[in-house]
Amino acid sequence: HKLPAEAFERFLVKCVPQQAAGSWYEPIPTLLFPYFDKELKQEWSQQYWLRLRVSPGTPAGVYKGEVSIEPERGEKALIPVAVTVYPFDLPKTKTECGMWNNTAFGSHGLDHFKDNADYVTAVLDAEIKDMLDHGLNGYCFGQPRAVKYDTQNHTVQLDFSHLDQLAAPMQKRGMPGRHLFSFGNFVNYGLFKHGYKEHSPEFNQALKNILVQYRDWMKERGLNGLMMVFDEPRETELNPWNRNRVDMIKYLKLCREVPGLQTTTTPMGDRDGFNRPYTLMTPLLDVVATHSWPRSDDFAYLCTVEKLADMWTYNNGFTRFAHGFYLWKAKALGHWQWVYSWEVANAHVPVFFARDTSAAYAFPGGFLDTLKYEHVAEGIDDHRYLELLESMLKDAPKDDAFAKDARAFLKVLEEFLPQ
Repeated sequence: HKLPAEAFERFLVKCVPQQAAGSWYEPIPTLLFPYFDKELKQEWSQQYWLRLRVSPGTPAGVYKGEVSIEPERGEKALIPVAVTVYPFDLPKTKTECGMWNNTAFGSHGLDHFKDNADYVTAVLDAEIKDMLDHGLNGYCFGQPRAVKYDTQNHTVQLDFSHLDQLAAPMQKRGMPGRHLFSFGNFVNYGLFKHGYKEHSPEFNQALKNILVQYRDWMKERGLNGLMMVFDEPRETELNPWNRNRVDMIKYLKLCREVPGLQTTTTPMGDRDGFNRPYTLMTPLLDVVATHSWPRSDDFAYLCTVEKLADMWTYNNGFTRFAHGFYLWKAKALGHWQWVYSWEVANAHVPVFFARDTSAAYAFPGGFLDTLKYEHVAEGIDDHRYLELLESMLKDAPKDDAFAKDARAFLKVLEEFLPQ
């Protein structure tokens, strides 16, 4: 048996000058470019990256081969490679991992290609494929367009055409995790602009009309979504995307008046800067997304032990550990990270690339992945192995020697991993 050539993807790792201090930049290995040939300079090293995707049903065994690097002058280098394929298929992850994102409409400026529907469809599909290939299972949607604010009847006419285009490749490829939606811009730049007073009966009626349309659209498209009720509640130094505890509870209660609408938000910890609790919001949330640190212990307990809501961790970093073993240890259902592709950076102009902030960057026809994005995929794969092992142990006899070893391994892992 042989692994097909298309199972391998070859990349050249591009060093991008990134800001080290002040005006000082250093070349940092960052981007995976989908080509292999390069003119190398003397005393300059070049990193390459190989990605292998083994198709389901591939016969088990050890596959041997070699990677050949052939210079224009001099002897070629042969690197032996052995790949072990196990006698089982790794199931798709049950985790709900995702990344905040301004969608390909933002990173690629797809609104400028309205007369090229095929190109828009191809880029949107490339974005979802890239996410699924890395194990992500949730998408951060933008907001529909407000066509008309009816201040007499307190309704808002919404145009979901952009969201329809975003949803199409998910339905085609299958992305079943819970996706993120929001309404903050309608409040800050729509309802306020049209004279509505926050939390007034008229305001609540208009916002509820928006929420009902969201829910109905998700139901019609077969999408499992969460309404993100603003971001990181706080009591001082509020940004437009934040609200304090009192306002958050009012918004969450209003969302509960829309049957079937799921909610989430991102408290950074159990308490505010005055040591007063945010945890009382938990029963009004379907998912609590919080940081992994001692200041979130109460949220973790309420979610993972008392089951008042599901728990996600967020912004633990683009690391293998955060998306794999730690996620399993924390008993969280998912991890969300800032950011997939938000900052519109040009990888060829260093001044536009002061920091490596995104998992992937806009590239003609799709996205360039970063090295740290590969770490995320490896972590989610780690979690998939643990998911498979635990599912097999459910039906395994207690006196089976292999099952005993597996349970002992999980026990040691549980004790070894940090809280």
